[in-house]
Amino acid sequence: MNTVTVTGVMETNIISSEDGKFTYEIQRVFKNNKGEKGIIIQLYPTLCNEDALKLDFTSMHLLNHLEELNLGSIRLINLFSKVTKGSRMSSRNLLVDEDNLAYIRQVMSEEEFKKSKLIIAWGSSMSTSSACNTSKRRIISMFYEYNPKGKLYQLSTEKLQLKNEKAPHLLYMGIRYGNAKWKLEELEFSKEEYTVVEKINSLNQKKNR
Repeated sequence: MNTVTVTGVMETNIISSEDGKFTYEIQRVFKNNKGEKGIIIQLYPTLCNEDALKLDFTSMHLLNHLEELNLGSIRLINLFSKVTKGSRMSSRNLLVDEDNLAYIRQVMSEEEFKKSKLIIAWGSSMSTSSACNTSKRRIISMFYEYNPKGKLYQLSTEKLQLKNEKAPHLLYMGIRYGNAKWKLEELEFSKEEYTVVEKINSLNQKKNR
């Protein structure tokens, strides 16, 4: 009997607040994998600093399709940093997470940022939330500030109609298209979707001078 042993090693780093209530980033690096670097933006985290050895459903779906996406390392960040377990995050009285956006700005200011593919996977949940939509627009604006000629990406399959499902969430992809082959497609936002925020930021900066 001939056998083969294949070893896969994943290193996980979780950046969170000391009390574990807020997670700003989860890094998963796969040793001896020559794939590209990916940064994925979702809605909110479900893992805290005590969960380095755990995988949530979104992470499991992603890992199952990592090879076909040609990703060797991933950084998971979110619109909001508050860890939510066992239920969905409520949009009632939800405010823009300024600390989290400051962390995302820090990530985008890194030299390695332009070498990574930024994958938008926040889905369509909480689409009526003002805080959610403002955060999305500010992140888009921030991206073009640090990478004016850069491209945004989204998850897709051959059967997915992206006109109806823009920037689909990992969990949605896993449930609906778990057995399909995943791929990355370019995601385009119109100027109107982020220049409004740029103008507001510019006015605020002038007022503070």
